[in-house]
Amino acid sequence: MKKILSMLSILILFSATGISAFADENNLPASDQNATDHVIVTLKEDANVNMKNATAVSSNVQSDSQVVTMEVPADQSLDAFIDQLEKNEDIQNVEPDYLVELSYSPNDPQLSKSQYYHQKIETKFAWDQTRGSEDVVVAVIDDGIDMSHPDLKNQIIHPFDTVKENGDIAVGLHGTHVAGIIGSSINNGIGGAGVAPNAKIMPINVFDGEFAYTSEIIQGIYYAINQGADVINLSLGSYSYSSAFNTAIQDAHKKGIVIVAAAGNEKKSAPFYPAAYPNVISVASTTSADQISSFSNFGETVDITAPGSSIYSTLPKGGYGFLDGTSMATPIVSGVAALIKSSDPTLSNRDIENRLFATAVDLGAVGKDPIFGHGRVNARKALLMEYIAAPSVAIVFQHSTAVKGTAKAGSKITVRKGSSIVYTGQADSTGKFSVTIPKQPVGTKLIVFSTNPAGADSTEKEFIVKDGIAPAIPSVNSVSSLSTSITGKAETGARVYAFAGKVKLGEAVAKSGAYSINIGKQKAGTSIAVYAVDAAKNKSAVKTIKVVTAATRTSTYTTSTNLNMRSGASLSNKVITVVPKGAKVQYVKKSGSWVNVKYGSKTGWVYGSYLK
Repeated sequence: MKKILSMLSILILFSATGISAFADENNLPASDQNATDHVIVTLKEDANVNMKNATAVSSNVQSDSQVVTMEVPADQSLDAFIDQLEKNEDIQNVEPDYLVELSYSPNDPQLSKSQYYHQKIETKFAWDQTRGSEDVVVAVIDDGIDMSHPDLKNQIIHPFDTVKENGDIAVGLHGTHVAGIIGSSINNGIGGAGVAPNAKIMPINVFDGEFAYTSEIIQGIYYAINQGADVINLSLGSYSYSSAFNTAIQDAHKKGIVIVAAAGNEKKSAPFYPAAYPNVISVASTTSADQISSFSNFGETVDITAPGSSIYSTLPKGGYGFLDGTSMATPIVSGVAALIKSSDPTLSNRDIENRLFATAVDLGAVGKDPIFGHGRVNARKALLMEYIAAPSVAIVFQHSTAVKGTAKAGSKITVRKGSSIVYTGQADSTGKFSVTIPKQPVGTKLIVFSTNPAGADSTEKEFIVKDGIAPAIPSVNSVSSLSTSITGKAETGARVYAFAGKVKLGEAVAKSGAYSINIGKQKAGTSIAVYAVDAAKNKSAVKTIKVVTAATRTSTYTTSTNLNMRSGASLSNKVITVVPKGAKVQYVKKSGSWVNVKYGSKTGWVYGSYLK
């Protein structure tokens, strides 16, 4: 049992009741399957009683009531003990000291180190204004953190363990991950970065194993109040209402603290506490695609959403990894709240809450809805920062010596290749710019962004250096009226097209520099246009040719029998002469089975089957 932290004790005499010491878990209310052996007792104002075996829930905060926690005697049930205490006139309220679970859903993460949520909530732009302040403190009431983690060790202030009642805080996987989302270090060459990396983290462990008594959380809240926390992160909860818990929350809110809590992970619409208490920002979870996470709770009590699926952050023993849950979404909102407070310390907690809601990216139904609340949190908008669009950029080719485009007049223009080579310029009074660069190979990735006179960066524009050299004009072999293909040479890999007027005859890819386009026979005199297009869509000049009459063949044939040469390709045509067997004839042209041949000075038609 914890030591008593304030002068508060009352005396109640217990008598044997013969009632079973433990309630049957199956008979507990459906909203609470986490059986407890403690109760929270709220005393009336100016109560003057003594209570044996009571432990005060510490508070130096001025409140209208006093709260203690008591263990249920071994010979009494929870309900019987509550009934007995409620008969005391100095007691205002008695309730179970519910066991509360952490609100995360473990997952089997993909192998990726991208903290996509920074892009999603536009943290980078908020960092142009502030990365948080050492004067702003976020209390993480959780299962403890790894205080020696290289990404967290310089961020910690006033750690406390309510279970052990000292600053030797337990190491918790969940709390370490949550703390890293809020405030892990930036620019130290390891891991990722928190949303508010310059803010301070106050770790408060309230868990003993997998569960925490509500009274421990209440004590953690009062510790955070007394130590001057600006934001309290509660990535935990249950479906059981506690008036004492609610009182502690309201006391914290009266002291100007922003309170952020997880909406729960059971895909339910039932109120989840403390998120559902008044003056608490209830956070549901979204995916990288701005869809509600499959595990996230929803309902009228949800105020806002944040990315909570596959969130990369710190883990114990100097590690890093991914977790899912509204527990991961909650510290993102807490981090943005810390950025707002750092940017303008004069803002009240109510001002910060309203700023978060008003600047959230509206998702789902217009306005506040039970799925996304006011929408998905946005750090840039929450800091009321102007959105600066990326510069527009003209195409850059391998022969280009400058990146040209337009941006806000007077902006500094930065062109980056990877992270080491940077070229800069200035947009003139009309917004036009030209940044000199050396020629770059085709396929090189470049990034350009602008910085306005106030020092704020635009979004980045990524582009690829294009192939800007058109392929050489294709060569085309002669095409006759009998041709069924167009052949020639062109740039390897280019696609060659052939048109007769507006009619496309065909196309083919030039393999190893040669191409062959299948076509139908074209009339002599037809103009055919041939051109090539390379992979970068550069078009060559057009090669125009004309279809020629099929050339007279000079092949010589020998007749295998006497043949009647006729004036036409038909038996009904006039016989011109008889060509004797063994005579030599010259081929002219063919029509079906008939061949036009020249014999001596005469030209006529004979059966082709008798030629060899």
